[in-house]
Amino acid sequence: MSEAASIARPYARALFEVAQEGNIIDSWSQALGSMAAVAANGEVLALLNNPQVGDEGLYSLFVEAAGEGCGAEVKNLVQLMVVNRRLRAMPEVAEQFEQLRSEAESTIEAQLITAKPVNDEQQAELAEALSKKMGREVTLRTEVNEELIGGAIIRAGDWVIDGSVKAQLESLATAISG
Repeated sequence: MSEAASIARPYARALFEVAQEGNIIDSWSQALGSMAAVAANGEVLALLNNPQVGDEGLYSLFVEAAGEGCGAEVKNLVQLMVVNRRLRAMPEVAEQFEQLRSEAESTIEAQLITAKPVNDEQQAELAEALSKKMGREVTLRTEVNEELIGGAIIRAGDWVIDGSVKAQLESLATAISG
């Protein structure tokens, strides 16, 4: 497990509990997503690593990213993360928050990567099959990657199925050379 994941876990859990109690999961999700995007920006990462950048500037940047409607709890989170120099972990906090949300709502987002576009009927069939297999409502996000040659890769949480022709050829090449 990465250091960022370890740092993010207590923040994400505490935030999710607060969001659940206040019935404000959507607003927290939106604020964390916005702040995570800011923290992942290369220029902002340079600021986070610069000891000459003051805490007030970082605080203002992230509060502004959270949006006009951000409440006192969001501002407190940003202040706490600024003081503890944890803003770099914001993308991981947002990701873990969304995982907790998915578990609570019994949903999961799955990614389908194919060599060629998949029609709506095939997507619906796959989403239904994945829902049965995983016991959760599946939202399918699709992507086309022609480098796969054929077949597909499915990712849902920690679960990955790589049925691409590219992976099969790589496996065959390894077997032949080894």
